[in-house]
Amino acid sequence: MGSRIKESPDSTFEVYLEVAHPTTHSSGPEVQRQFPEDYTDQDTLQTVPKFCFPFSMD
Repeated sequence: MGSRIKESPDSTFEVYLEVAHPTTHSSGPEVQRQFPEDYTDQDTLQTVPKFCFPFSMD
């Protein structure tokens, strides 16, 4: 079985996201900060906030 570890990766992280807890029941979690700002993988940008807050915290 192969390893997922790369011998010499280009970077440590693919993207950094800071996600905030939703303030109302009707809104979902929001990305507050993102680096790099030009990161374009929309699937990741939509999935990570839902992963951070998978259900209502009220």
